[in-house]
Amino acid sequence: MALATDGLHGDAQHIVKLLAEQKVSHSVFVPSLLDQLLEELDGRQLPALKLIIACGEPLKEGTIRGCLAGLPKTELVKLYGPTEG
Repeated sequence: MALATDGLHGDAQHIVKLLAEQKVSHSVFVPSLLDQLLEELDGRQLPALKLIIACGEPLKEGTIRGCLAGLPKTELVKLYGPTEG
């Protein structure tokens, strides 16, 4: 298990570094942070990352496309909560 440093859980640069250094294979993000991570990666790969779970916010088509293009070997799963449509 890898946890972001206190106060940096929303810092895309910190999260990308953590994912790469700790070789994280599964992670959970709100879609707005996932958008920031994809932008921060800027074409770099995270070979250990096999699964991203997106939850807590609506998942936009652009984010899905960004994941497919930017992290083609990573599965993206959307979990819906009781207040999400």
